[in-house]
Amino acid sequence: MERIEAILDRITAKGPRPGSQRRYEKTTHMLRRRHADAVFFANEGLSWRGGAVLAWSGMRGVVTLAAAQSLPTDVPHRAELVLIAFTVAIVTLVVQGGTLPVLIKLVGIQGTDADRERSVAIAEVIDKRLTEPAADGPLQERLELQRLMVDAQQNALLDARTDGTYSSHTLERAQRIIDAQATRFGDA
Repeated sequence: MERIEAILDRITAKGPRPGSQRRYEKTTHMLRRRHADAVFFANEGLSWRGGAVLAWSGMRGVVTLAAAQSLPTDVPHRAELVLIAFTVAIVTLVVQGGTLPVLIKLVGIQGTDADRERSVAIAEVIDKRLTEPAADGPLQERLELQRLMVDAQQNALLDARTDGTYSSHTLERAQRIIDAQATRFGDA
């Protein structure tokens, strides 16, 4: 993060060279986005909770089984070793895989599904209100208003991309939501 910031500071202090304004803008834009991604990932680092889930969901049994099956056929007790490795793989898969949801609840990790479901529910309510005919105005006016809102969202997202304030992942998710809204107007 500091390295990207230092490079960006050095480039912006020098300014663009004559005739390379476009390259300068592209470079500074790319560095701002990378810096925003680095800041995002630094703030969203892997906590002890995430580390516990990651360690518990490892593939220890699969590696053991692959190693046992790679033994030469003339190794004494090879069949028993493969059977033991297979048993270890099954036990770790069933025990660790089966208890992974319990561990996730136990350490208190919450995913983004709740946020996504809430957003979808809100979007459905808004969509229902906008597409159903109402006494206070015609449907066409509401659709036009919704189109204008999508355009404003798209412009705000483009501004956010230019600033490099948000991570690429966040911007991609926002773009998918806006695209989903915009597809409803393709045949309207």
